Amino acid sequence: MRDSASILAKTTAAEVLFHWEEFDGDDCFGKFHIEVVIGSVTERFEFGHSIVWVLRKSARVFRGKADNVESTFKFPDTRTCNLKRIEDGFLLEICLEGTNRCEEYRLIKPTLFFDDEFLYQYNPDLV
Repeated sequence: MRDSASILAKTTAAEVLFHWEEFDGDDCFGKFHIEVVIGSVTERFEFGHSIVWVLRKSARVFRGKADNVESTFKFPDTRTCNLKRIEDGFLLEICLEGTNRCEEYRLIKPTLFFDDEFLYQYNPDLV
């Protein structure tokens, strides 16, 4: 079974990569991060451990099968990642409590690339 998965959303202005890795064989990934590229600037947001549910729900939002996913992590401080469908794409909100920082990214009509074969191996009934 694969131990990683990713979803890439590309617009004319930005690329946003959601990446999960180090599956533990049960229901968690050891690492989850989001990488945002706007022009020549790359930012990486680390979230630490992530349950498979976050990947599954995120994939469902991007595929139009759900409206939003709200996730909270404790790495090393409380961090939230919220992904919502909006009329012309998606809205990604990332907040880092430790630095009191919140970022919002609008992904207007993105091209989506799924490397989520993991989900079909993990449990195809949940995809």
